[in-house]
Amino acid sequence: IVCEADNIKYPTGPKIIYVNKAFETLTGYKKEEVIGETPRILQGDLTDKEAMSRIKEALTNHQAVTETLLNYDINGRPYWIEMNIIPLKNKYGEVTHFGAIERDVSERKFHLEQLQYRNQELKALKSELEQLVQERTAELQNAKERLEKIAFLDPLTNIPNRRFFIDQTHRLIKSCNRRQLSIAFGLLDIDDFKLVNDTHGHDAGDLILKKLAEYFAVFFRADEAYCRYGGEEFAFTLVIEKESDLEIITTRLINGIRDLKVSVNGHDLSVSASAGFKLCHPSYGVDFEKEMKQADVALYQSKKNGKNRATILK
Repeated sequence: IVCEADNIKYPTGPKIIYVNKAFETLTGYKKEEVIGETPRILQGDLTDKEAMSRIKEALTNHQAVTETLLNYDINGRPYWIEMNIIPLKNKYGEVTHFGAIERDVSERKFHLEQLQYRNQELKALKSELEQLVQERTAELQNAKERLEKIAFLDPLTNIPNRRFFIDQTHRLIKSCNRRQLSIAFGLLDIDDFKLVNDTHGHDAGDLILKKLAEYFAVFFRADEAYCRYGGEEFAFTLVIEKESDLEIITTRLINGIRDLKVSVNGHDLSVSASAGFKLCHPSYGVDFEKEMKQADVALYQSKKNGKNRATILK
């Protein structure tokens, strides 16, 4: 297309003075129909207004410009063109016309849009997959934590169960041997627990077990092991630096339990407990099963001697 340069104002300018055969084939317009018209007849509502503004600014300044535009043929069919507009000068260097070379890039534009669309789909899919992976990972982590809780914690009291306690105790035995420290194994049983259940119901018994578990969580140090060993029985493994420390600890333990109050149906219940401990020195070659049996013997002696006390075997 060749247009005059002396009038580019909307709506009549610039005026077309020449089009070639390729223009007629692409647009459907005959040469006679467009001579004297403006290229604006090829544009419509969806033609990019910002691109048109850039073209107008370039023509006003007599500068070359390249833009990709949506145009319409004589039947209203949209198509994309890549338009290269250059100023044409006379022998005096004056810009008298503009020449425009237009290429139909509809297919390329279509494929580019499809590619962009696919990329957007892939990004969305990637985002969805990442979200799904995060959610699934969180679910698996929660499931793992629940399984670990089932495997290592007592479901009623939420303190370590017998299995976890045994594992912790074996670690403590090795640690005490390395550090040349004594270790004490203990068993504790709630006094007259069956009577509590028979008198106040099993819910009351469960509350007492939970209250004791809360007490043990505060009473014992981080490097000591304890658990619900079964029923109303609890087990302990304590690191002992001096022999006299064990008597102090056991006295505090029994007295602390006796001071606990459990509210049941508006009434405060008090409980007592009996305990048995077996003190071992690191040079003894500690056998867990054997020492726990000795702790059980000590517990039996506490029960036999009137309950609410601790017995230590050395």
